[in-house]
Order: sequence, then C-alpha cells, then structure tokens
Amino acid sequence: YYPSYMHLYPPDDLSPPATPPSSSSSSSSSSSSSSSSTISSSTISSSIDDTNNSNKHQQQQKQKQKQSNKNLPSQRRLRSSYVDLSMGDNPAQLSSTLDKNRLDYIVQVKTTFQNLSPQQKSAFLSELLNCCDNQLLAFVHTLIAPRLKIDFLKQLPIELALHVLSFIDDPQTLTRAACVSLFWNELLKDESTWKQLCLKYQYHDNNKSNITTSDGDNNSYINDSNCNNNNNNNNDDDDDDNIDTTATATIITPPITTTNSRQRRRRNNSKLLFPISGEKEEEEISLISSLSTSSFSSICSSSSSSSASASSALASTSTSSLSGLERQSQQLHNYNHNIFSYRNFFKRKYNIGTAWNRGGHVRVVDDAFGGELITSLQFDEKYIVVGCDNHRIVVFDSQTGHKIQTLEGHEGGVWALEFKGGEKNDPERILVSGGCDRDVRVWDLNRGRLLHVLRGHTSTVRCLKMKNKRIAVTGSRDATMRVWDIQRGVLLHVLLGHQASVRCLDICDNIVASGSYDYTARLWDIRTGQCLHVLVGHHLQIYAIAFDGKKVVTGSLDSSIRVFSASTGQCLATLFGHTSLVGHLQLRGDTLVSGGSDGCLRVWDLERYECIQQISAHDNSVTSLQFDDRKMVSGSADGSVKLWDIREGRLIRNISQPTKTVWKIQFSDTKAVILMQRKQGDNAGSNKTILELHNFDLEQV
Repeated sequence: YYPSYMHLYPPDDLSPPATPPSSSSSSSSSSSSSSSSTISSSTISSSIDDTNNSNKHQQQQKQKQKQSNKNLPSQRRLRSSYVDLSMGDNPAQLSSTLDKNRLDYIVQVKTTFQNLSPQQKSAFLSELLNCCDNQLLAFVHTLIAPRLKIDFLKQLPIELALHVLSFIDDPQTLTRAACVSLFWNELLKDESTWKQLCLKYQYHDNNKSNITTSDGDNNSYINDSNCNNNNNNNNDDDDDDNIDTTATATIITPPITTTNSRQRRRRNNSKLLFPISGEKEEEEISLISSLSTSSFSSICSSSSSSSASASSALASTSTSSLSGLERQSQQLHNYNHNIFSYRNFFKRKYNIGTAWNRGGHVRVVDDAFGGELITSLQFDEKYIVVGCDNHRIVVFDSQTGHKIQTLEGHEGGVWALEFKGGEKNDPERILVSGGCDRDVRVWDLNRGRLLHVLRGHTSTVRCLKMKNKRIAVTGSRDATMRVWDIQRGVLLHVLLGHQASVRCLDICDNIVASGSYDYTARLWDIRTGQCLHVLVGHHLQIYAIAFDGKKVVTGSLDSSIRVFSASTGQCLATLFGHTSLVGHLQLRGDTLVSGGSDGCLRVWDLERYECIQQISAHDNSVTSLQFDDRKMVSGSADGSVKLWDIREGRLIRNISQPTKTVWKIQFSDTKAVILMQRKQGDNAGSNKTILELHNFDLEQV
C-alpha cells in the first residue's frame, strides 16, 4: 500500500490495477500489434462513446455502490496499486516519469473502463494485451497470479475444512500442510483431526508396562488378554478379585473463550479415546469460573472498603485474596498441564514407531555379568530384573541401565521370577523367585529386602506365576504345584495330579493352567485347589502354555499345538506346521504366535484355526519371542535378534549385532531389553553375557 500513489485512484475502487500507456513503445511492435488485433480502434471508440451517452444512470448507481462499499471489511477490499518492476518496486517514481497530462489520461481511461460492460471490458483488455511484448506480459502475470490464488480451506466452514483434512492419512503430509499458512497451521491444531488419525493408526494408551517372562530357559510367553487386568489386582481379599477394572474416566475439556461457537461446540463434544484421571466436571468449571469472577471481585471489594479505618484490614484482605488467586492459578496451571492432546499423543507414538523401524538409543551393559546363563527376565519403567544360574538376581535401572543391586540368598540357579506392583497408585513391588534350591523367596523389590522364604517343594522350582501381590502359584520338577499366600508367607493349597515335572504355568482370574512332561495340561481352581479339567492329546512333553480364560493353548515336543476349551476341556483344534519342539507361545485375542526349535515363527488365526503367516526366521532354535498388534521381535540361538511386521510377515531390520546366542528378549512400547552372550576375543571358550537397553522414545533420552 503506497499512499503517495493512491491519490490517483479513489480509495474505494475495487477494480484491478491498470497498465499505463508506454511512451517509448517501438513502431515495429505497434504495427505488429495493430495487425493482430481483432477489434478495430473505431469500434472501441464508438463503443466508449455509446457507453458514455447511455450509462449516466449506471454511473449514479455505481456512486451509491461505492459509498456502500466503504462499510465492507477491509480484508475483502482489493487494493489499487501499480508496481513497476523496472522502477525497483517503487511506485512513487511513477509521478516522476509521467507528466501531468498522461497521469490525467490514465485516470480518465480507468474511469471509462469501469463503465464498460463485461464484454466490452474483455475486448478492451484483449486489445491492450495484444499491444504488449513478452516483458510486459510477464509483468501482467505477476499482478494476476497472486489474485487468482484462493485458499479453498479458508473459504469453507470449519467443519467442512476439517472433514477435508480427515481424508489425509499421511502425517508427513499434514505436517507439510501446517507450513502453508498461519490459518492452515491453526486448523491442523484441532484435536478432532488427530483423534481420527489415532483411530486410523490404532494408537492406544494401554498403560501396560510390565512385561513378564517366567517359564525358564525354553519357554517365554506373554499373555496380553483381559486377564492381565485382573492379574494386577492387589486387593487383600480374594473375593474382591472380580472387581470390574475396565471403567474409565473421561476428560472434561475446559470452556473455550473464543467467539466461534462452532469451534467451542466441536471441541467440547469430542470424547477422548485415551482417558486420564482428573477432577470432576463441576470442579473444573467452578475452578475456571471462580478464577475469572470471585477472585477478582474479592480484590475489587477489598479495595473499595472505607479508607478511614481500614488500611490494615485492606492489606490483610488483599493479601488473602491474592493468595487465593495464586492458589487457583496454580490449580488451573496443573489442570492445563494434564489436558490430554491427541496431537501430542499421535506425534509421540509416530516418532516411537519410526525409531523402532530405524533404530533408537542403545545402552550396552557389559560389566554386570560374567559368562553365566540367563534364565528369566522382567522389566517395567523403573526396574529390570534378571535371574541367573549363578544363584543371583540382578536389578538394573530401566532408564539408565545402571546396576542398582544384587539380591542374594538362593543356593542354586534362579529359574523363575515375577514381580507385581509399580503402578502409579501402587508403587510398591513384590518379587517372587524360585530355583534349584527348591525354595520360593518373596522380596520387597523397591528396598531389596527379603520378606519370606517358602519351603515345601522337593525338587527344582521350574515355573511360577503371580495372580496379584497376595497369591502366587509355583510348579516344580517334583510334579506338584503349590498355591502361596505371599503376604503372610503361608501355603494355601498343594495341587496334586501331574505325574511328571510341571514345566509351564499361566493364570487368568482364579484359574491356573499348567503344562507338564506327563503329556497333559490341567486347569485348577486357585481358591479350592481342585482340578477342573485334564487336557489330553499330546504324545510328548508340553513345554509352553497360554491361557486367556476362554482358550488354553499348549505347545509340545511332538511339534504340534493344541487348542482346548477352558469351559469344557475339549480339544478344539490341533495346529500342525512346526517340525520340531514348540517351546514358545504368545496369545493375544484371536491371534497366536508360536516359535519352535526349527527356527520358524508362525502366526495363527484362532477364529478359523489357520496359519496366516509362516516365517523362516532363524537358522537355529527360537529362544525368545514377543509381539503386539504391529510388530514382533524374535531371538534365536543363532545369535540374531530380528524385528518383523506381524501383519505382513516381513523383516523390518536386525535390532542387534550378531552374537553367539540370545538368552532373553522383552519389550514395551518404548523400550526393549536384550540379554545375549558374545564371544570374547579369539578364544572360543571365552564368552560374556551382556545386556542391551534400547530406548525408542527419543524425546525422553
């Protein structure tokens, strides 16, 4: 906007800028232009004369229209200006290059042009453009192109604009779109867009950080069924274990103080998919309203008290009012800090997924072990707990990988362990361990203190499972199972029935499933100690079991997998495909993943009892596996650790460098722990056990 030039044109003019006549045009270009013109000069002149004589009434109407246009919003009015690139973008020089007569002529031509009909304007512009060379046409293009650019999203209602954006599935495209303009950037901050993207990408906040392996050196499975909610119940009373823990709270979005009612209504009506704990709606609304009304009114009322006898009273009142305001401001700050953002949630989840595929931050711990064998592993957001065959339990920090403490007391190798607790509302962790010394030990993990030593088994404790922080079940090579009250340190039941070593266990609600070397699996009631069903069908030892409350899945040395009904004990299906021992199972909904000594991984659909992915993953036995709804990680005795796309059965990458053998692997959403053995130097008999901690939440590193 150049005031020095705008005096030539009325300030309310809505027409595009006109190009002034050139005083230095060559005769050759003029002759060529006149020869290519489609309308003669006499025709245009006669049209202009006719228009001047017949449109006086139109001029009066236009004057009224111009007067009304002054009331239009300033952003909808087009600016009249002339920018000559040859003048260095300085229109003020125009008055110095043209004399007064030519400037007056330009104003007259412009006024005449505005009085033309649309057809006459088109003919007039066509004649002018025919008189222009390429340089002038390029200049005209620089004036026209920006005016033809329309922000289509800005022209739409907010709801329709967001609906258009909902069809974009690629977050990188949305990120680039946010850089287009300030309006697009603000539009893409709307939570509904990112909520839909979270649904499309199936990003869930499951808050399940405890990953458990407790079946010794040959069996490692994770049961991510609904039973996990009940397994984490730490109530003292067994009868309270059936409390419904699926109820979730909703977040109340605070009132938005904009004048756009559609935005306010849309944001207030969007229900969050990933709830977090917070205050009740009435408390939140009263907090904001009191902050905006009562606090300030109390200050005003205190300042209006009589000045004759209230100087001290005024001071005390102001101090109390300000302290109340500061307290409420702090509460509002804490509330805003806890507001859930789908945009931030999606960004974090997407970046974590990208780090999984490309590689995260790796911490290698090579000074905590010698060459001992690793038998068991579990970790959460605070502790990594490792059981070894050298009688020790080693505890590491999950954030740094530093060794915290060593729990000593077992007189033989530790073959099974598990801990419960560590949640936000239950920070105390109880660890249970068992091994070759036939003892079961109960530890206060946070303090590293031994609580109980439970004796009764007559052979190695080979497997154990905790129902909660009160009840634990152990299985032994003495062919018995024992149910313990680990709070009081007493035996509740001895489960008799198996005829050989109890190799694997799994718990759901008050039912425990066991697999044995006697070729059978059994279901037991923890409360009564009674055997509910004997599951038969295998021809050799059972090494792995998975139980979700409805189905019992067993893996055997006979290379088959059997699926049983938990309610009737009948065999529903026998799954063939592995050619050797099936030592690893994980059940998640209707998806089962199995790993065998043949080096193969198989993904099964238990609705149709079909193998949907067959992966020749390793050159030796699978020693550990785990999967979620997107990925699968497997480790093998061939020393490799591989990451797979479980939906496509495709190898994504090798997570770690090749080693001699991989003992254990466990992962959460953001971390992975790998325990492996590597050769030291050229000596084939010199091996060292190391721990690798992979962190994929790079924002927290």
